[in-house]
Amino acid sequence: MGRQIPADLWTLGSTWAPEPPHAPLHLSHGTRGPMQRCKVSTKCMIDNDRLKHMRAIGTRESFICIVHVYLKFIELPLSQRKFCQRCQQLLLPDDWEKHREHQVMGDISVTQLKRPSQLLSPLENKKTNAQYLFADRSCQFLIDLLSTLGFRRVLCVGTPRLHELIRLKASGDKKPNIKSLLLDIDFRYSQFYMEDSFCHYNMFNHHFFDGEAALEVCRTFLQEDKGEGVIMVTDPPFGGLVEPLAVTFKKLIAMWKKGQNQDNNHKELPIFWIFPYFFESRICQFFPSFHMLDYQVDYDNHALYKHGKTGRKQSPVRIFTNIPPNKIILPVEEGYRAVRKQKQRKSNKMKMETTKGQAMNHTSVTRKKKRRERALNIFALKCPVT
Repeated sequence: MGRQIPADLWTLGSTWAPEPPHAPLHLSHGTRGPMQRCKVSTKCMIDNDRLKHMRAIGTRESFICIVHVYLKFIELPLSQRKFCQRCQQLLLPDDWEKHREHQVMGDISVTQLKRPSQLLSPLENKKTNAQYLFADRSCQFLIDLLSTLGFRRVLCVGTPRLHELIRLKASGDKKPNIKSLLLDIDFRYSQFYMEDSFCHYNMFNHHFFDGEAALEVCRTFLQEDKGEGVIMVTDPPFGGLVEPLAVTFKKLIAMWKKGQNQDNNHKELPIFWIFPYFFESRICQFFPSFHMLDYQVDYDNHALYKHGKTGRKQSPVRIFTNIPPNKIILPVEEGYRAVRKQKQRKSNKMKMETTKGQAMNHTSVTRKKKRRERALNIFALKCPVT
């Protein structure tokens, strides 16, 4: 693991890092072909000399620079702690002159540093990259569910808000808490977290930007306690193709399995894959043991996917998992039915389909496929490619 940093250190992020020339492509649905390179908003790449220097001198050295900047920052009086919203960068007094014409936020508190997804501006380039964050309501449901199911470690793949709330809750609890590791494409988060709690990562091709050191962090996290008590929660971009995501997740599963005893080879890595419901058949094609929960996942900064919407405005985002449904209790106060009733309804449906002839069953599948394709086309028009 190399150099160790104090466990209570919250390192602050500076800016979004442009991908190097060798950066792998993101596979996504779109009108310009299946292979596109994700870009970022231009405003996040202005005056980022400090970050360019960090990237140029290497990942290990850059992390030391980030920690050094943060340690100098927290020694400043609250009135001198400033953050450039235009450049998404922590400002030391020597930086003030360069950013005097930018929009600057002052009085940055420790509490704000522990909620980086609220301090950083979400990426909003709708043509190529749009970043949507879980609503606190959905995050709290997931955290309560993970705790109820007894998980001790959570691999957060593309879920920065869930990661930060798990850490925030853990820092305030006296009882044994849940640990979390974030894998995310957004390099800005690397400056909020230690190297053992964040990896700069491309989920579309299982690429760790920081090389073998980051890969070892992920491997150690998954294989701790012989792989017991860990779950993966992932929220991929909705424009991403299911197949490359499935290939990546199977590589993470294989990494986890290497830490298992031979007697436990039949076990599966528990997974929550958060994705629109009309990708159900594609997800189940690669993971037959998965089923879809009724719970609607909401997002803070999306115009449509918010709690309280009705009819066609309801969030189409669901949770796909290989955890038995009878172990998952959805919040009754939000109008969700008991799992027992849902399971009985599925059982009755399966019996009814079994009695039908092959031709009728084929017709039903064809109609369902057409409805799914129609829904997918409508979704592609409304939802930006990420």
